[in-house]
Amino acid sequence: MTEVPRAAIWALLGGLVALAMAVGLYARWAGGLSRFEQTILACPQSLIGPFELVINDRRVGAMARLLRPEGETALEVTERLDGTLTLAGGDVALRAEPDRALVVVMIDSRLAQVRCRKTEFRM
Repeated sequence: MTEVPRAAIWALLGGLVALAMAVGLYARWAGGLSRFEQTILACPQSLIGPFELVINDRRVGAMARLLRPEGETALEVTERLDGTLTLAGGDVALRAEPDRALVVVMIDSRLAQVRCRKTEFRM
């Protein structure tokens, strides 16, 4: 039976620690290990009344849901610029800043900004 040199064992342990740290940093800052992410903006009053905006994906072309007392409307992310999403669908368009919990409601020719309560879920 041959004996493994201590230097090789320490090198292997050092490599494993470095790998674990790299995975942890990637998961922390890039969200690399999240398979599901959901942001809900609950907004009390606006031009369209109380609503919740449910965002699962922030990419252009992704769909979000606008929940109002009169029903649900599908909204498409039409633009993404510096953390601001433009969403449109049905009779309403929104410009949302999910990180700051701000939503600008655009209906007809009127605009109104509303501060919302943000809830995030990641898995």
